[in-house]
Amino acid sequence: MSRIAAILCMLAMTGAVLAAEEGTLVPVALDANDFPSYGCSFGNTHFTSAFSKAGKYSGITNPHAMVSILNTAFGRVCVAEDSYTAEAAEPEVLRLDFTGKYNFTNALAVRLKPIKNGQYEIVPTRGQIHRGDNSVPITASGSYVILDGQHRELVLKIGTGKEGICRFGDKLRAVRVWDLNGDLRCGGFFKPSVGKNGTIQYPAGNMVVVYSDDTFARPAGSAFVDRCIFLDGRAYQLKVSAEGSHICATPEDVQTGQIRVDHEQWSGYLMSEWCFFLVPDANGTPITLPMGHYAFLRFGQVVVEPIDTPPGFRNSYVDGTAVGTTAGFDVVAGKVTAVSVGTPLTAGIMVSINGRDVNLRLAMIDNMGNCAEHIYPKCARLRDPMIEVFNDAGERIHSGTLAWCSCVESFSHSWRVPSQYKGQFTVRMKCDFGPLEASTKEATFTIN
Repeated sequence: MSRIAAILCMLAMTGAVLAAEEGTLVPVALDANDFPSYGCSFGNTHFTSAFSKAGKYSGITNPHAMVSILNTAFGRVCVAEDSYTAEAAEPEVLRLDFTGKYNFTNALAVRLKPIKNGQYEIVPTRGQIHRGDNSVPITASGSYVILDGQHRELVLKIGTGKEGICRFGDKLRAVRVWDLNGDLRCGGFFKPSVGKNGTIQYPAGNMVVVYSDDTFARPAGSAFVDRCIFLDGRAYQLKVSAEGSHICATPEDVQTGQIRVDHEQWSGYLMSEWCFFLVPDANGTPITLPMGHYAFLRFGQVVVEPIDTPPGFRNSYVDGTAVGTTAGFDVVAGKVTAVSVGTPLTAGIMVSINGRDVNLRLAMIDNMGNCAEHIYPKCARLRDPMIEVFNDAGERIHSGTLAWCSCVESFSHSWRVPSQYKGQFTVRMKCDFGPLEASTKEATFTIN
């Protein structure tokens, strides 16, 4: 049996189906929940809140069904909120008509799993999207929310991609291409992560996940189609054909430099204009990178705290992103660059005003200016910060907590300013960050 045949035999036994020819890609349904984001958004995601009462469309069961439509890169998708029986009082299923003709008889039915307070999970469901003579395997997933019994919000994710085996130098590796631009082809285009004004953006393009060997057991790194990946000290440019049927990795000669982050434990997903780099688990030792200007798409830090009870330590975590900031750094060939990221943190307050209604939201910034999205002191979610509001005379007129809100994944507090108060107000905050080095910053706002 040939080496390629043996590989295919082994992968078939583990449920993976690959093309028989090196460099050939075959379609596969992928679950967006398994997407190794590395700080990048799942691009094949679609949103709508424009629902209306269903007409007399075929394939609908409940007389109170609601419908909407999604405009995607692969065409229109008609959506029906429905149930399995006409008598059901709550939605149980979404019917997805990929023909865009409101014909739900043969539509893909995805089950809605109730979570709480009108929130539903779209249970991942496999199906097919037919385009011309081709059938594309997909997995539909996402979330559905009904607020106050009226307002609806749908987030639908369509997971699909291609798989195969690609040669990197003298080594064969399994590769998986995720369709992130939503055209169902997985072909190549790329938009850099740094805009003209220096603001770091989410890169756009299809992503290739490269594995350590010729199985899908352990990822070795990722890169966007048409970009380079750095593996085993070598750079390779990943090329995928326009129709997404073939892939090749071409060796590239690049100069390298190093970065040093002075934290005991950290990880990061770094992006330059031509290379995507994953640092899965690092310490204070320098990391080698191809030269260029980089940004942290995501970063993570662990602070280890000794304790008296087993296992003798407790971890605190920081996780965040640089998207929407101008933070970045340069890797210079042959030199070591010190990079400040993670702690110390600054805890601020964002203020939104609508008339006399004020919303206060926690805003955490790291040492580089990145958004520190998730803070877990002492291996637990941050305790609700305490806030106090003072008028311009220094009198405390309100107090409360920034409470965790899972629907927006943020700590927030809403308050209607009493009619007797006006002028400038100051908000101060107290919070226990445990062993994470952090300071608080007050905020001001004005009510006329």
